[in-house]
Amino acid sequence: LGGGDIAISGGTITTNGAGASGLDASSTDGITGRGASLEVNNVAVTANGTGSSAASVSDGGSMTVTGSTLTSTQGDGITVTNNGSVTLNGTAVNSTHGASIVSNLNDAGVKQDITIGAGSTLTQNDGTLLQVNRTDAGMDGTVNLTLQAGWVSTGNIKDNGGLGVDGTRTGGGTTNFIGEDGASWTGNASGLQNADIGDSGSFTHNGGGAIAGSVTAGNGTAVTFIDTATVGGSVATGSNSTVAFNQAAT
Repeated sequence: LGGGDIAISGGTITTNGAGASGLDASSTDGITGRGASLEVNNVAVTANGTGSSAASVSDGGSMTVTGSTLTSTQGDGITVTNNGSVTLNGTAVNSTHGASIVSNLNDAGVKQDITIGAGSTLTQNDGTLLQVNRTDAGMDGTVNLTLQAGWVSTGNIKDNGGLGVDGTRTGGGTTNFIGEDGASWTGNASGLQNADIGDSGSFTHNGGGAIAGSVTAGNGTAVTFIDTATVGGSVATGSNSTVAFNQAAT
């Protein structure tokens, strides 16, 4: 799908060719400059080909998937390349051999917004929730990962391209974690710029690297660093919140 809008409701989609995504929202309309928009409801998608993602978004495309199952048997669950956005609501993403979500930043000035809603399940993967890949041109790009209210997740977040020892990136690009009220995440993180956790949420960092920017938590929130941690900016919390460091030693 290039530069248009389409909605799919119900049914099954299966692809078997190498590199053939089950769902694809890509390219920009040459007249309006708009990216493709795909809305999917209650669809079971399976991509069986080598290196095939269950869903892919690229070049300004957007995809919203609700009440569906996205399965890749030989690739990553979802891939987002250059500008794009993905929103998941009550959807399972299953990847037998890869990450749940892969962000590819190949061009300069790229921004990606990835939103995971309550009721979604992204636990069948290679241990990685979000893998960010950058070329030299993509070192200035931004990836925003948002966990919506009440969503509980595990899995690593990795954005290692161009990182210095202090966790900053020469090109200025960032990956940011946003957890809304009641959202919970546990995993290793490398290359995070900022972590913002809402009221009554939790953020458990098992290790992996420095957070170059700041950690901000709301009220009644638990922030835990299992390993030693370096935070380049500030750590700020609301009332009745806790921040614990080096918990592996306790």
